[in-house]
Amino acid sequence: MRIAYWIPIAVLALVLAGIGFRYGIIRQGITESDVITHYAQKYLADHAVAGAAGRAKLSDCVARPAKKRRFLDVACGHLSP
Repeated sequence: MRIAYWIPIAVLALVLAGIGFRYGIIRQGITESDVITHYAQKYLADHAVAGAAGRAKLSDCVARPAKKRRFLDVACGHLSP
């Protein structure tokens, strides 16, 4: 086969490898605290939009390991003990 046919495939493979490496580096810096803080800030923003900005606090959010997946379950709200 001619090598000219394989050049676009090789270029595509290199581009995809570069994108994967980039997202891997970005993902490497995310911690559990970052995830919890992200969802807590979304919770506060939702309450601010609804007009209940003073009642929501960052401490209303809790995170637990998920049972079926390898991620966190983040729950926000007035949770009963």
